[in-house]
Amino acid sequence: MKFPVGVNKIHAASFRGDNSLAYVFMPKTVSEIHKSAFRDCVNLEEVKVESEYVRIEKTAFGDCPNLYYFDFDGSIQAQSMVFNGTPIEEDLKKDSRVEWIEQEGRLRLSTTKTGSEGNNISASKAMELFLYSVTDGDISIDKYIGKNKQVIMPDTINGLTVTHIGDACFEDRRDVSGDCLAYNH
Repeated sequence: MKFPVGVNKIHAASFRGDNSLAYVFMPKTVSEIHKSAFRDCVNLEEVKVESEYVRIEKTAFGDCPNLYYFDFDGSIQAQSMVFNGTPIEEDLKKDSRVEWIEQEGRLRLSTTKTGSEGNNISASKAMELFLYSVTDGDISIDKYIGKNKQVIMPDTINGLTVTHIGDACFEDRRDVSGDCLAYNH
């Protein structure tokens, strides 16, 4: 799965239990990964984060027993148990680029709006595929309701930037192919 440029948050439990995910790529715009976002993704093996700084909440990658590769370019602020139940947990605890914090509740950063390139869909098409909301000109895709097994996430809808993938957006959607949940330039 490759998230589009402009997405800055992965909400709580968005992909929890999605056993079709093997690889996740997050662009420089992602600054927050919320609680249990990828928890229990038993086939998740590799994660690449391009952000210079990202905050990760408790259990975001918890109980992913095949997560052997977590590559990140910058630094991470992580709550405890982010990688609980993964083979990389101990190595990341020793990595100086990871700041471990004992903090409850949702981590929040200000939204950074990034210009989009090319993958715009119309509002009418978006309504067939997603439940989404618009706040201050930014779009949050809250739920995938389409029937397609392969999903290309838009970076804009009617010219407005998609900045969020909502809580449990693909939760329990076993019919969707995780390796095709991609933004395609």
